[in-house]
Amino acid sequence: MFEYVSIRDIARRAGVGVSTVSRVLNDYPDTSQQTREKVLRIIREVNYRPNSRARQLVKNTAETICFILNNRDVINPFHSRVLMGVARYARTLAKNVIFMQFDYPPDAPPNRLILPPVIWERGALDGLVIAGTNYPNFINAVKALRIPFVVFGNNLFGDLQIRDLHSVWFDNEGGTRKSTEYLIELGHQNIWCLVDTTKPWYRRCYDGYCQAMEQHQLRLHKLDVRIEDFQCRC
Repeated sequence: MFEYVSIRDIARRAGVGVSTVSRVLNDYPDTSQQTREKVLRIIREVNYRPNSRARQLVKNTAETICFILNNRDVINPFHSRVLMGVARYARTLAKNVIFMQFDYPPDAPPNRLILPPVIWERGALDGLVIAGTNYPNFINAVKALRIPFVVFGNNLFGDLQIRDLHSVWFDNEGGTRKSTEYLIELGHQNIWCLVDTTKPWYRRCYDGYCQAMEQHQLRLHKLDVRIEDFQCRC
């Protein structure tokens, strides 16, 4: 028959107070190594499992982070590696990571977006990692809920400035500028930029190209293309 074991049972067997067992479970440093090892040994012997919900209430934290991939059908290798990195680091903080995919219209007002319940339910999450293709309405909806978040800034549409957000992004502008400067150093002058400037990440690439060309007083050459293969982007 299954025997329910409480934190009081652990404390009685270890000959310590309930608060001491609680400090051990929550990894507080103010417990002697001998006492800590004794409590942990008893926990293993009786197969004690802490009540996660109770711990969350006491600590006022959900102990959970959500990695949300917006407006994408599949998770590509780039996002797979990032998700693995998030999960690996979260384990060092004793945090759980959940993954979800979410599609939303870019023109809906923030207060009309039907967000996943795990986002708008108070206390369900400690924070969000926002990936995929995103628009200001979703970002503003999350900000209104006062949920801590970090967003992948490269694929952010609209008038939001990624530098004004908690964001992670790679330098499209600087990378293209350096690439163009490298070609110029090789002696090339008739350098063309094939770019889809309707996309903000490609527009930043074009800005970097223009900076390098104008610095060397070279003529700009742009060929407008339309790139609709969203699966190849980060």
